[in-house]
Amino acid sequence: MIKKISNQYYFSVEGETEKWYFEHLQKLINNDNQIPFKVNFDIKINKSIISRAKSISAVYPTKAFHICDYESNDDLHKLQFERVLEELKSVGKINRKINYKLGYSNFSFDLWIILHKIQQKKANHK
Repeated sequence: MIKKISNQYYFSVEGETEKWYFEHLQKLINNDNQIPFKVNFDIKINKSIISRAKSISAVYPTKAFHICDYESNDDLHKLQFERVLEELKSVGKINRKINYKLGYSNFSFDLWIILHKIQQKKANHK
C-alpha cells in the first residue's frame, strides 16, 4: 500500500460549530480512498488572526484560514469585521511564510453548513 502525502492546513475559527465542521470535513477527506492525499487540519478557536499566526511556526510556505461570520451591518459587527480585515493585513509582519486567507459567511456559519449540505445532496442525486 502506498502511503498518502499529508497536507497541513491551519485554521482559526470563531466557535465550536466551525471547529466541528472542519474536523468532520477532515475525516471525510481522509476516509475517502479515491483522494490521493490526506489532510491535517490544525484548528483553533481564536477570533484573533494575529494571535493564531504567532502560534504557527512556519518555516516553509504555509496555508492558514480564518473563518468567521459577518453577523450584520450593526456598528459593533462592522467594527469587529473591520478588525479582522486589519489583522489579516498584518500577518505578513509576523511571518512572511504564512499565507492567511479569509472565509466568511454573511449570516452565520450554521446557515452556510445547511446550504452546503443541501447543495451536496443535490449533487449526489444527479
